[in-house]
Amino acid sequence: MGFVIIRAKSEEFAQRGKESIDIYNTKRPHLSLNMQTPDKVHKKSEEINTSPD
Repeated sequence: MGFVIIRAKSEEFAQRGKESIDIYNTKRPHLSLNMQTPDKVHKKSEEINTSPD
């Protein structure tokens, strides 16, 4: 069996990379974050750091 070579434009790879990062940060829960997304944890930390004392 041989390798399959897929030729695509660099713009397509860039778009797929951005989509993958978006899914990783906004849709995929992480066990190390108590099954929350990094985006949600980051927003919570901003709320805590910007709330008046």
